[in-house]
Amino acid sequence: MPSSGYALNDTPVAISGQGLLAVTGARLIPDSGTSITPITSWTAVDDQNVNAEVPANMTPGRYRLELVLGRTSVATPAVFEVLATPPTPVLSALTPDTGPNDRAHTVTLRGSDFVPGATVQIGGVAASSVAWVSSSELSVEIPAGVPAGMQPVVVTQGSVFSAGGPDWNALNLADPDQVGIYEVGTWDGKMTGASGDDPDVRIYYPALLSGANEAPDASGGPYPV
Repeated sequence: MPSSGYALNDTPVAISGQGLLAVTGARLIPDSGTSITPITSWTAVDDQNVNAEVPANMTPGRYRLELVLGRTSVATPAVFEVLATPPTPVLSALTPDTGPNDRAHTVTLRGSDFVPGATVQIGGVAASSVAWVSSSELSVEIPAGVPAGMQPVVVTQGSVFSAGGPDWNALNLADPDQVGIYEVGTWDGKMTGASGDDPDVRIYYPALLSGANEAPDASGGPYPV
């Protein structure tokens, strides 16, 4: 099992040994103090491997692992240290780093010192979900409705948070004057020209795009841009 984890989050652990199918659970005994903490989500993979979790919000310190067999407990040589404060996360890259703000986006955050339980905000808006992949990668869902423009992305871990790093560029596709932002509609036989007369199809032609006012081709292809 891993030797340590942070108090702010549940820590997945893999326990290996012999005869584990007969084990009904496990608990952590502190080196100092009398509180006993059961390990949660005990799932036996086979007789030699178990997946479980050390629960969040434990008192920082060093703990010894005991296995539980019915009414009997068995001491083991395994130890686990609960750490109080995680490292300060460093955010270095977003992939992708831009997208329309009228829909959700799955974005990969790369950096260093990420820990399970991290939270993310984009322009003050909480991410819909944050999945810890590794200490250098998070998978984040950015919700619709993030304010348009360059928005700071902040990774928070307990009382520490990232500073600086790349911004998320939230695009407002409802603003046809936003340079370089456009959606291309397709000709459905109802349109009379480049501006169109079907309210269900949005077509944006920023002035700086060449060919913006050309008509669709006869095959119903997209308006040229």
